[in-house]
Amino acid sequence: GKWYWWWDNTGLGATNDLNGHGTHVAGTVFGDGNSDQRLMGMEPAVGRDGNARVFIGRYLDASGNATGDPGWLYSAFANSPGGRKPAVVNNSWSADTQGSQWSGTEVIARQIDGFVHATDQTYCYAAGNDASGGTSGGVGSPGSAKNVLTVGSVDVFPDANGRSGSRSGFS
Repeated sequence: GKWYWWWDNTGLGATNDLNGHGTHVAGTVFGDGNSDQRLMGMEPAVGRDGNARVFIGRYLDASGNATGDPGWLYSAFANSPGGRKPAVVNNSWSADTQGSQWSGTEVIARQIDGFVHATDQTYCYAAGNDASGGTSGGVGSPGSAKNVLTVGSVDVFPDANGRSGSRSGFS
């Protein structure tokens, strides 16, 4: 079994994944590949003992809407049970980027920069899910914060115009 701690802002249950996104992200990170070695995650040993725990924080509801204050989750991750906080906090969400130009000076971006500095943790965010067809307003906030790692995606397969390498409609 894996060692888990979880927090929930939604009231739906941190492990009750109603749309499959959290399960997909978790499998990409720490799937053990037992059913198929091709599906092994990037860190399959994470969660195998009390020294490498998995921390799950739910911030989005089943429709992908933000619920509550993410600062509550960040505080929970920084002050985890037994004093063992996660080194990396993955957030597979971001603000809508269509028509927005985020600069990293937004309130939430500054809040995240403060958490990163105060807790000595690495925070990762999705770039945004609005680049379908290679067009986008840029990176969504809080992925625009200066002290975070932001992850995006490009399509391997050609788009409708025959181009590959265009920004994906997901990150």
